[in-house]
Amino acid sequence: MNSLHLFLALETMRNIALDGFFCAVTYLGSEEAYLALIIIVYLCVSRRLGFRLLVIFALSAYAVSVLKELLATDRPFVMYPDIVRPLALSTADGYSMPSGHALLSTVVWGYIALQLRSWRWRLAALAVILLVSFSRVYLHVHWPADVLAGLAIGACLLVVYVKVLALKEKRELQAVWIW
Repeated sequence: MNSLHLFLALETMRNIALDGFFCAVTYLGSEEAYLALIIIVYLCVSRRLGFRLLVIFALSAYAVSVLKELLATDRPFVMYPDIVRPLALSTADGYSMPSGHALLSTVVWGYIALQLRSWRWRLAALAVILLVSFSRVYLHVHWPADVLAGLAIGACLLVVYVKVLALKEKRELQAVWIW
């Protein structure tokens, strides 16, 4: 099954309830939603965690912008305007590869999941990542490959961020012992 067949299959599943659900889910992966989440975490949970989320979000958003310009892949509805009918068109500006929603969800919700102790909350964060990512294909604004690339690149960036932050904490701890 190629991507166009997938879009046509999803087209047959569309209904007002699913369309509304996936439009709401895709909003969870928007930059505005992440900024609101980061502010809430900073003010209500932990300033340190909020600041770290802001930094990894900003670096990841920049990486998305650079990669989209380098890869310059057209969106499905641009390539096949007579076949692919997108929903939530306002969330789909610029190029397609990689999916910024998938990448940023992986990084932000993945980092939050790593900070959580409960496996239920970690599972909920994973569900958000997967639902936001799938919503982009359901809404016909990304190719499946865009979403998979966003997930993979986001996972790689998350590993790098976690390693860099662990190294930073180790250095800070060593500096305390020196004094």
